[in-house]
Amino acid sequence: RYGSDSYGEMLSEEELVHMLLEEVVDEEIDVNEREIESALRRIPDHQDRHILQNYIRYLERVHRK
Repeated sequence: RYGSDSYGEMLSEEELVHMLLEEVVDEEIDVNEREIESALRRIPDHQDRHILQNYIRYLERVHRK
């Protein structure tokens, strides 16, 4: 527990991550994949585009867990 010396009930890793995300995430939004793909194609720098594509894949994997 925050600010105390007691531990209380043990949480699984998944429960802890979920609890922390609830504190951090203000709202969830729906993402239109076609708009994202279109925006990515308009990025002129190949390296920047590649970094964003990898980050999007990472977010998709995290979301599925």
